[in-house]
Amino acid sequence: MTPVREPASTNKKKATIYYLDLGLRFALSIFLGVYFGHWLDQRYSTTPLFLFLGLILGGVSGFWTIYKTVFPPKPPEKNKNQE
Repeated sequence: MTPVREPASTNKKKATIYYLDLGLRFALSIFLGVYFGHWLDQRYSTTPLFLFLGLILGGVSGFWTIYKTVFPPKPPEKNKNQE
C-alpha cells in the first residue's frame, strides 16, 4: 500500500498561513507598542518619549515572538544513566 501524498497546493497554503501569522504577530506587537506609547504621551504631555519607547519595545517584542516561534525551545534530554 502506497502512502497518499497531499497535493502541493495544501503545502503552499500551510506555508502561507504560517508566514502570515508571523507577519501579523510582528506588526501587532509594533502597533500595540506605538499605540500605548502615543496614549501615554498624550496623557502625560511628553510628546515623543513614550512613542519611541513603545516603538522600540514593540519591535523587540515582535522579534522575540518570531524567534521563539521559529526556534522553539528543545525539551531536556533524559540521561539513561540516571534512571
